[in-house]
Amino acid sequence: MYENSGLKIHDQRIRYVSQDYVILFRKNSSVGLHFIIFCIHSIFIELQVVSTILYEML
Repeated sequence: MYENSGLKIHDQRIRYVSQDYVILFRKNSSVGLHFIIFCIHSIFIELQVVSTILYEML
């Protein structure tokens, strides 16, 4: 089962990477598509983590 500390570290890592993407997006508008793909990808990762926690709770 996932511990809360692991989820916090994962969440912080996504925030750091997304900040880097925002800086790149301001420099080059073509990065916008990659940023959208990254956001969708990170949301899927979060859903997988949440679903595994819920599955183990059942």
